[in-house]
Amino acid sequence: MLYFDESGYTGPDLINSKQPYFSLASIRMTDEEIAQIKEEVGYCEWGRELHFKSMYKSYHGQKILDKIFNHPLMDIYHVLPSFAHKRYCIYANIVNILVETMYHFNGINLYEGAKNLILANGLYCFAILHSNKDLVAEFENNFVGMVRKPSIESVANFYRTTDKLRYDVDTREGFFDMLSEILPTIQYVKEALTHKKFYIDLTIPLFSVSIQEWYNKTKVKENVLFDSSEPFFAN
Repeated sequence: MLYFDESGYTGPDLINSKQPYFSLASIRMTDEEIAQIKEEVGYCEWGRELHFKSMYKSYHGQKILDKIFNHPLMDIYHVLPSFAHKRYCIYANIVNILVETMYHFNGINLYEGAKNLILANGLYCFAILHSNKDLVAEFENNFVGMVRKPSIESVANFYRTTDKLRYDVDTREGFFDMLSEILPTIQYVKEALTHKKFYIDLTIPLFSVSIQEWYNKTKVKENVLFDSSEPFFAN
């Protein structure tokens, strides 16, 4: 059995600079191993859910957490953490949602030869090195806002900011060319934004990666238990 949980519900919060990474943990354990851990860390004495937020503030909770983190079963064979850099994911989503849709409608496979990754990596690298941090932040914020709440206004704001960034005095030629790939996508934005609001939530893609990673390690198709995570219930 695989058990999953995310670190707080921050998967869709891509523009939070105080939480630049999203993490999703999964464990693979038998019922016997779970019972062993519960007994050896003092689960029954605690008497309620082992929830980090309610445990780290008390001495008793801290002692149990220390036992959990240092338990011999909490190793690479039982635990798999997955991480995503939220800011990079903004640019990956710009490519996957907007640019890929445009190329698909024109009969071009952007994923062939990893062209989507090349473009996403280039956009991200140019963006983080750009001198006009405020304009880049506006560009990122407007994209996330447009995808989360599509409207005439949010679409106009994003493409207006894209053009503004493209012609900014500090925008290098390579960045100019890559941003120029985004502007024509406005013709296909209606088709690109038909997905549900959790399309840019990182929970599901990290979950998929983790499942594949577990299978690569074990060659076993597992049963999966996930908490009542909103992206899964919405999709």
